[in-house]
Amino acid sequence: MSKLKRVLIFIDWFLPRTLAGGPIRSVANMIDQLDSGFEFLIITTNRDYNSSKPYDYIIPNKWLKHNGYTKIYYFSKESLNIRNLKKLIDETEHDYVYVNVIYSFFFSILPLTLCEKTKIIASRGMLSSQAFSVKRFKKKIFLQVAKILGLYKKLCLSGY
Repeated sequence: MSKLKRVLIFIDWFLPRTLAGGPIRSVANMIDQLDSGFEFLIITTNRDYNSSKPYDYIIPNKWLKHNGYTKIYYFSKESLNIRNLKKLIDETEHDYVYVNVIYSFFFSILPLTLCEKTKIIASRGMLSSQAFSVKRFKKKIFLQVAKILGLYKKLCLSGY
């Protein structure tokens, strides 16, 4: 039997809460549908979108089993920093990196710069013309700097 491919997923917020809406459901559905051939390792925060209160029943800063082929690492606000994120990435064996947004420092920019493996980015409509109707100037500058730095070179783009 061949070894399962390990996908390291970065997402700002994840289950059990869903205030962030679509991105959470998209990743949850993806791991539900791709249950054979893959093992998922999700790195996220231990609080819901726009919440300052951590989940009461989630142990932060350690890998927790979600199901038979998925583990989740919930960073506490206090421990989420560049050093700890890099250490976790370096210690976590994986074949692919899946980034679920473009503009998040800890869950997009850093993983794309710190990870050596094949990278997949879900732009989630963030590059559509409609998305540029809000904060257009700021987004254009960010994308120009990212281009100069080569942030999005050698990756697979999944824009839905």
